[in-house]
Amino acid sequence: ITINTPGNVTLIGLNLHGEGTGNDGVLVQQVGFLRLYNMLIEKFQLHGVDFEVSGNLAIYNSEMNDNLFHGLAVNNASANVYVENSSFDNNSVGAGVGNGQLTVVDSVATHNGSGFVSMGGTVTLFDDRASFNSTGLQVSLGGTLIFANCLIANNTTAYNIGPGTMAGTNPGTSLIAPGQGTT
Repeated sequence: ITINTPGNVTLIGLNLHGEGTGNDGVLVQQVGFLRLYNMLIEKFQLHGVDFEVSGNLAIYNSEMNDNLFHGLAVNNASANVYVENSSFDNNSVGAGVGNGQLTVVDSVATHNGSGFVSMGGTVTLFDDRASFNSTGLQVSLGGTLIFANCLIANNTTAYNIGPGTMAGTNPGTSLIAPGQGTT
């Protein structure tokens, strides 16, 4: 699905299957406010959701699985993205931001190359879980990752911080399981 309108768009209850040949499940070229509810977006050659424009995106109760690159890719300094009660499974990157703001609440990233990634933008995690990924949390290229009440466990590498900032909040208790490799 390609979204290209200055107006608002809402998609509810769609199952999008790329079968390994479609580029993006949802490609956003322009939008005022996009809302995705109860979506299943899987098996695309690039991204499940590709949001590289200014505007707002909210994703609720959805799954982005088995995509070659990102389950969710955000890359615009004026992008504001909110995700709640969703999962990112078996993608190269579960959910990642290059530029812009990404807030993820009560969601899960499992079996990805990297669970949650900030490469220049800001990722805020609250009540999230990153497990069984190669890298649970990743920050690079001057990105910022802030988290509270998260579980980071059973990843090959718990976190990898390049040039950038990663911080837990106070109050807020998070667990990064001991014994995992970190960089």
